[in-house]
Amino acid sequence: MGEATIQIRVTNTTIVANALESRETKAADKNADLELQVIPNPLATNAFIRYTLPYTSDVTLSLFDQTGRLLRTLEQSYSKSSGDYTVDFQSLELSSGDYWIRLQTQEQVIMKHLVIIK
Repeated sequence: MGEATIQIRVTNTTIVANALESRETKAADKNADLELQVIPNPLATNAFIRYTLPYTSDVTLSLFDQTGRLLRTLEQSYSKSSGDYTVDFQSLELSSGDYWIRLQTQEQVIMKHLVIIK
């Protein structure tokens, strides 16, 4: 049985956490990093959330406030194929402030800081 560890890397306003398994069970393509962008950021009303999924996986895209409270699930898919995806994000009912977008797969979690200015 292999050991499990958590690796966390922080770069600017992006947090990446990878669940590492034993070398025997971890597929090579699972080592590729997720990519997550919010365009534009900061935003007033609308933005595009773009992400790259380097492997087939279950995917959950969520919005959190600055206290960590889940505000809404933007997307939830099972066995989503690798590729580039775009989600249209509307912030009409949200007030100005700091938020977090979280992209979670079976292997990784990545979070991106989002600023809404109205």
